Amino acid sequence: MDTRKMWVALVVIALSIAAPLAMSQAYPSKPVRLIVPYGAGGDTIIGTEAVAKASPDGQTILFSSAPSMTILPHTRKRLPYDTFKDFIHVAQIAYLEFAPRNWVFPEPETFSTDSLVGVMRIAYDWRMD
Repeated sequence: MDTRKMWVALVVIALSIAAPLAMSQAYPSKPVRLIVPYGAGGDTIIGTEAVAKASPDGQTILFSSAPSMTILPHTRKRLPYDTFKDFIHVAQIAYLEFAPRNWVFPEPETFSTDSLVGVMRIAYDWRMD
């Protein structure tokens, strides 16, 4: 048997012995809490704060939207959590595009800022004084 085949065989044997040890880790070791901080008329800050103050053991997961993580820190003077230090992004569940331009003007060539403002004034009785 040449040296390369012997090393490959040794690596395969070592990995087959180590695999059961890696699989024996118990996750989750207790019930996982999924927090969705969107209630009827509620604020996302309370649920998000509960996740920020939970122990960092991976057992508490926050389902949040991008605006609550990106806009709130800039529109509120004080938040009970730091969006950059208290949370780790795990996965993106969905992508939603909210662009009024797509709802009002389906063709890009008919879109202009002035026409959008005009539609908003009519639809929402906006007055830009």
